Amino acid sequence: MRAVTLMATVASAMTLAMALSAFDGSIAWSYPGGPLEDVTDAAPYCAGCHSSVDANQLRDMPAQRAQEMLATSHRAAIKAGENAYSKLTPEQRIQLAADVEKVDANAQISLDVPTTLHRGASFAAKVSTEGGSGPVIGVMLLDQDLRNQARAIEAEGFEIVGAPNVVGPDGKQQEQWEARRYDDLARNLNFLVVFGVNADLAKSQFSSTKVIYNLAAPSKPGKYTICAAFLYGTEKASPLGRVEMHGHTQPLGGFAGKSGRIKFTQLKSIEVR
Repeated sequence: MRAVTLMATVASAMTLAMALSAFDGSIAWSYPGGPLEDVTDAAPYCAGCHSSVDANQLRDMPAQRAQEMLATSHRAAIKAGENAYSKLTPEQRIQLAADVEKVDANAQISLDVPTTLHRGASFAAKVSTEGGSGPVIGVMLLDQDLRNQARAIEAEGFEIVGAPNVVGPDGKQQEQWEARRYDDLARNLNFLVVFGVNADLAKSQFSSTKVIYNLAAPSKPGKYTICAAFLYGTEKASPLGRVEMHGHTQPLGGFAGKSGRIKFTQLKSIEVR
């Protein structure tokens, strides 16, 4: 009984901490501006403040739960004036929903990899993105296109060799993310943040980025799958979707508003011989 009580207490504390994170200083802005302290491998299950752009990435989930996690639910909450969106007039809510939809329509990610490889062979996985409200976007290299069950690509036997090569929206190489890695820890991460992203809805202009992962194929022959995930924001591209809090720009919907997005590339197959 004491163990059950302790678990309940811990769960309540975690729930409270998540609620407070929407209002407390540095915690409040860290995720809407990117998880800047989590400089490590990652998978998309951890992005609870992001909605899924399509049902395919939720095909393992119960139908009702999957519906709640879709981007359409976020836009519906805006139009209905739920929570923080109640501060907007009906006309403003319609405009914000349209702005968010435009960001989604212009968000793209692609992955270029070989279809066949020899065991242990070196190759490059080239990821290109376009869109997102900024100021950052996230990229992950994964084994599956399932939001809650994808793993870092290393889990299948691929090896990331060195830090990924990142080209920011200005066309210049970025090293900000790997520089955040502590001391002499390895830089060969499957997840990274790209800085300097912005969107101009009036001009229909969106930032483009490139990430090149240098990898070694698995030592065991067989068929493997690989994909990339794109994590981006939406609301802050719209004047109606931005609020200032603790000196930082936040999405109107807040940390729990699910205004972020998760978008996958097509799942690709690589045959290792």
